[in-house]
Amino acid sequence: MLVSSRHLRLATFDHEPIEFAGGPTPDRRIRD
Repeated sequence: MLVSSRHLRLATFDHEPIEFAGGPTPDRRIRD
């Protein structure tokens, strides 16, 4: 995947804002 492990950890919290992901990548793309 193109996302870092940090993004994957935060991606589990779909209720969290995208800002917490530490990047402009939409949370939806990570879970998709």
